[in-house]
Amino acid sequence: MRKAGDAARHERNFRVGEQDAGFLEILRSDRPWYLPAIALGEYRFGVVSSTRRAALEQWLTEVEVACVVLAPDAGTARHYAAIRDTLRRANTPIRRVGW
Repeated sequence: MRKAGDAARHERNFRVGEQDAGFLEILRSDRPWYLPAIALGEYRFGVVSSTRRAALEQWLTEVEVACVVLAPDAGTARHYAAIRDTLRRANTPIRRVGW
């Protein structure tokens, strides 16, 4: 279950304006930029509960178009499992936060 402050916290992380236009210009530089599909999903999840949803969805779509969206595959799953196992063995497992 989401806490009441989660939507506000997500919204504070997104500031649509002049700084964001500059961010998009950086993404359109001379190198490719990559955005994991899981991270994109997390950003979109934060946007859906925002009071500025329309503006944020438009901005995030522009970011998405400017990036190569990386889809998880079998190799990703193997790396993920290895990282989780290493963290578990170190007694620092990944925990759910804010749910």
